[in-house]
Amino acid sequence: MLLQIHNAARYIVCVPYVEQHGRPKPKDPWSFRRYAVYQHYSQSTRTSSWILIQPREETRQCLETGKISLGSRSLWASFYTHLRIIKSSSRSWRWFLNYLSDELDQIRVKVICQTDPTKSQGSDEICFMQSQTLEIIQAKARRASSAIAATTMIIQTIDQHLDRLSSMQKRFEPMSGSNDGRDFLHDELQQFSNHLTIHARKARDIIEETASINMLIQRTLDLRNALTLHTSNTSLRAISASAAIESTSMLHLTALSLHDARIMKIASIIALMYLPAGLVSSIFSTELVSLTPVRLDLWKGVVVFFMLLGILTTATVCVAVLWIKRDRKAGVVNKAVAAAPSKRQQGSGENCSAA
Repeated sequence: MLLQIHNAARYIVCVPYVEQHGRPKPKDPWSFRRYAVYQHYSQSTRTSSWILIQPREETRQCLETGKISLGSRSLWASFYTHLRIIKSSSRSWRWFLNYLSDELDQIRVKVICQTDPTKSQGSDEICFMQSQTLEIIQAKARRASSAIAATTMIIQTIDQHLDRLSSMQKRFEPMSGSNDGRDFLHDELQQFSNHLTIHARKARDIIEETASINMLIQRTLDLRNALTLHTSNTSLRAISASAAIESTSMLHLTALSLHDARIMKIASIIALMYLPAGLVSSIFSTELVSLTPVRLDLWKGVVVFFMLLGILTTATVCVAVLWIKRDRKAGVVNKAVAAAPSKRQQGSGENCSAA
């Protein structure tokens, strides 16, 4: 920015650039920096006062060795000094963009190429961290593009001021034929602007390539998630089918168990019916009963046998039936007692709600 005040001119410029920081951390060796230059040019004394804020180390060395001179006697010559300073700080754009391009190529190879030659699908090394790395590369490329655009604007501003000085000189000194190297400075500015345009185009290409690779990664991750969900659903269906088959088998086993229980119940009832007969037989087999006349005593013994058999069988069956009925009544009473607290709780809840 150029400010003209009476016989003085002030030129203020702030140039962003990149430079290797030389530290072991972070892993990225490049860092974005900026410096500022303030120049006050006095038309009466034809001298300039310079203030450089955070200049590059290379710029300091050039100033100390005299490669860049600040003792310009004219305003347009000071523009050449500005150009030298800006060019010295803009040399790293090429290497920085090459660094971003190499990082992008490494990710592209991992995403597109398959390490296993037997597989025809995409790479297995795709992960979300690569997408994050691409976002970082894209952010750096955008920042570089903005910085290069700002530097290009500064160069264009210097060129415009140089043209303005040339027109003013032609107006006030029409007979002056020499331009004191202004055409050379104009060519230098144009050439440097073309270099910056090339760097800006490369930065835009990196941004576009990063976006395309990031889209490919996102689609690959979405496809992988869909395949995982499909596999999970297939596994769940298989598990559900196995559970259904197992439930059917359990029902079949339960039916068989009920059938066996029914058979055992019938066998138990039959055995229960024969228990009194066995008891009577054991009584008649003892010495308590004596049969002297075979015919009469045998008949009496058979009558007594069947009489006792009927009485004991009837008593056994009656006791069993009464016992079963008692168990059923006890089960019903227990269910009623267990259900009573829940009914009382429901009734209290209804009373509370009514209140």
